[in-house]
This record gives sequence, C-alpha cells and structure tokens, in this order.
Amino acid sequence: MPSNDGIGPKNGPTLRTAKALMAKASQAPEWVKRIRQLVKATHGKGWVIREHRGGRTQISRTLPGGGGQTERVTVGIKWQASSGPALLAFIERLATHIDQGESIARAAELVHLEDGVPTAASVREGSLDWAEIVEAFHRRKVDSGAISERTWHMRYRLHMNEVLELLGEPKAPKTGNDLLRALIERFAFRCPPGGDGRNHRFVHVRDLLLFAQQHCGAPERWRPTVPKRELVGRKPKGSKKRSTALRDIDALRVYEAIPDPKWKAAFGLMVTFGLRPAEVMACRPEGGRLRVDGLKRNQAGESADRLVTALDPEGAPGMGANLLALLEERGADALPPPRAGFFATRMRAELMKSAVWKSLLQETKAAGKKDLTVYGCRHGFAYRGSMTYRLPLRVVANLMGHTLTVHLNNYGEELQADEATNEVAMAFERVHGIPMKASIK
Repeated sequence: MPSNDGIGPKNGPTLRTAKALMAKASQAPEWVKRIRQLVKATHGKGWVIREHRGGRTQISRTLPGGGGQTERVTVGIKWQASSGPALLAFIERLATHIDQGESIARAAELVHLEDGVPTAASVREGSLDWAEIVEAFHRRKVDSGAISERTWHMRYRLHMNEVLELLGEPKAPKTGNDLLRALIERFAFRCPPGGDGRNHRFVHVRDLLLFAQQHCGAPERWRPTVPKRELVGRKPKGSKKRSTALRDIDALRVYEAIPDPKWKAAFGLMVTFGLRPAEVMACRPEGGRLRVDGLKRNQAGESADRLVTALDPEGAPGMGANLLALLEERGADALPPPRAGFFATRMRAELMKSAVWKSLLQETKAAGKKDLTVYGCRHGFAYRGSMTYRLPLRVVANLMGHTLTVHLNNYGEELQADEATNEVAMAFERVHGIPMKASIK
C-alpha cells in the first residue's frame, strides 16, 4: 500500500536548494524528463515525481492557494523507464480522486495500485513499445489538425491510459480484437448499448490499432476486424432521452447551492449561455459576449465557432455579465481544471453533492416528467429564449449553435397545455385589443 509522507512545510526551498534541484532535474534520464513533461502538460504545474528510498516512486503535489504547502505519497511503482505507463495511469486516477476532494494519500489508497501494475514485460511486446506508439498517435492526430490538443486531453487520453493498463497485465490481450473486447468489458460495461461510452472507446482505440499496424510495425494480428456493432451495439428504439428544462427559479437555487466557486461558474455559464457541457472548457469572453469554439462533430461536419449573448435568468439580471467579467479576470483558472473524460459526467458528480439538485431530481420524477440531467440547463436556455425573452426560434437556435430543424426536433416540447392557453390569450389581446374572454358570447 502507498505510504503517506505528510504535508510539507509552508516555506519553499532556499535559493541554493532550488538551484540544486534544477541542476539535478536537468541531468535526469530522458524517460524521466518525458514523464515529467507529460504530467505537467496534463495536470499542470505543482506535480513532482522523483525516486524514493528502495527504488520506489514518490509523487508530490503543491496544494492550491499559494501557500507553498505540499502533500506527498510514496507508491510501489518501481523507479525505472518501463514503469512509465503504470505511473501515468496511476497519476490520472489519482488526479480524479483529488478533484473530488480527497487528499493525495487517500486518493492513492482508492486507486488500489497493487491490484494490477503494468509491467515492462507485458507492456513491451517484442519491438512494440505501446507507450511510444500512443505518444506517436497523439502527435499524428494533433499535428495533422484532425483534433486539437484540448480534444486529446479531454476525450482520447483516458482511453489510451486504459489501453496501457490492459496491455500491462499478466494476461494481456494479444490481438487487436481481444484488446477491443477487453476494453469494452472492463471500462464500458456500465455504458448502455450504442452509447457514447462504448462508441468513443471503440473508435479511438480502433484508430490507435490501425495506426500501430500501418505506421509502427505492429503485426497483422493487431489489425482490428471485429464489427463495431458487435461491441458497441445499438441504442434501443425510442431510447433517446431529452432532459426536462431547468426553469429559472430552480436553476438559480442550484447555482446558489454550489459551494465550489469554479463549478459554480461552470454551471452559471451553462445556464446563462446555453452551453453544451463540453463547451464550458472551450469558451472565452469577446466584446461583451462569449466566444464558443465549435466542438460538436457529426456526419455533416464540424460545428462552427459562435458568439453567444447572455440570456440572464428571470430574477438575476447581470448574471451573464458578471460571469464574463470573472473569465476576463481569471481566465481558465475561473473554471474547473481540465481532465480526461466527459465534462457532463464530472458536472453531474458535482451536482449530486447538492441537496437542492437531489431534491429537484425527486420532484421531476414524482411529476412524471422527463429525466432532469445536466442538459437541463441548455433546455432551460431554449425555453427562456422563446418564452421569456420572446426571441424568434431561429435566433434561439443560432445562439445555441444548431439549425432551426434541430431546435424544433429537440427543444420544442417544453410548453405545457396551460402555458399554451395563456400564450394564445395574450396574443389575441395584443392583436384585437380586447381580452379573448370578452370576445366569447
């Protein structure tokens, strides 16, 4: 089990000590430099890995807040080049638990590293170095413009670490088809058939295997031939779920109940600008509006960037302007740190800590409505745009980054019968100058 060495002193190292550490770091082997660069690029500054007594690995992390305090843990991963995949996979899981409020020592315990540490013999098969193949695949995807660096870290990296973990086990898969099957069985068994969890894993790892076979000399047995439908499956007919719109009064209740300021800001952006969850990490202020990078891809191509004007919830004027000012001042630091995996999943986990959100889930279910999900913010934005702000549907669709047809197919079911009656009555009075009831004789 990992051993916790405690939290370091507030005061940082002396200038002489710092220079000595820098000199020592510059003399580190290439594999150490590469691992450290990957950790820094993935998880930011403040993470340090070094050799500890007995040839083990020590991982330390500077605590946020600027006080210079550090916490550290020593783990059973051997300090050697062949342990690189195991170390990266471990730190990935470690960071996930730390994001959920755990200390580094407790996070290390939750990882259960001893249950399956990738070894040199299993990760390196003949001349194949799968860690290097993954990195070459990474560079090819990004340098070719097929994906952005952000997309790699947000979507691909988790799946690549899962591959390295599987290939590092004593009974590792020996063919591409076996690897894909093991990947779905191990990491996506809870995902519904046809869902994104299965589909993205299959596509990303299939592309990796094809790259390895075509460009890295992998034997023919690594070529994936298993049909996608066999492993991913299909969504049951009528299984597509649409979220209940989160109305303004409830959205503000949830917003005020979120204790973490970064997650609060992220939720506020989804409410006031109608963002898809993934777009929270791909937006920036621009001229009093929010510039949102086009991330969504489908058969029609890639969505374009768009500028979105805030639609403040009723009862919270200026909410969008305040969030833009926060982003102007703090930039990416105003939002949760980027991690592998889907932002919607992370947001859902954060909201489930809130008694207000849990209460809304129960109320929605009791009322027999569609499920309330993170996308409820986006559905609420659509409702607010058309019903509160009285914007033409084409304008609302433009703000949300899709076509009018898509908007009508996915966001046109929120109007209740009594609301429709009231809308018709108000329109009648506006057109004819008398209440509708007065016209009935």
